[in-house]
Amino acid sequence: MKKVTGILLTILLLLVSSIILVACNKDCKHEFDVEVWQNDSTHHWHSCTKCDEKLNYAVRYAQFITSYNMGVFNRGAENTVYAKYFTGKSYLEPLAKSWYGVSASNVVFEPSCRNNWHIHHKGGQILLVTGGNGWYQEWNHKPVKLNPGDVVNIPAGVKHWHGSGKDKWFSHLAIEVPAENGKTQWCEPVSDRDYE
Repeated sequence: MKKVTGILLTILLLLVSSIILVACNKDCKHEFDVEVWQNDSTHHWHSCTKCDEKLNYAVRYAQFITSYNMGVFNRGAENTVYAKYFTGKSYLEPLAKSWYGVSASNVVFEPSCRNNWHIHHKGGQILLVTGGNGWYQEWNHKPVKLNPGDVVNIPAGVKHWHGSGKDKWFSHLAIEVPAENGKTQWCEPVSDRDYE
């Protein structure tokens, strides 16, 4: 029930915000300081730290909710355990841990975030895209754009990476295919040339 209420609230805020959005500088990718709120006694506004444009509170709240709860599952905590294998910031929410050898996690990527090239030895991995837009690429293959609802079956031994688009959040469920003595080998970061 809480999830449905949150979704309905977000939709309502998006509808309201589309009516009251103040025109903004189209060249600025707005960044906001959560601590800086201004009140003109009738409206709550939030100032961009780069261009000082103001967005109505409802717009900013809708953007926050959309980015925080990317997809169906909660975003989770910042992914500090595997941060050294990522370019950019990601979040990890374990959903099922070693249930008959299967583990599943929700992984959320901030814009321009991607993991390093890596290989799942013996077991492989399945990605179920739940939100945003992202990319998947196998070694010596072209990248494939990912959208909500896409499924990627990654066989054991295939070197690959996955992550968000430059300006888009991205989330997927990562399901580890169980295998005896299965492990992940982390390799080099994805170069900017490969990512572009």
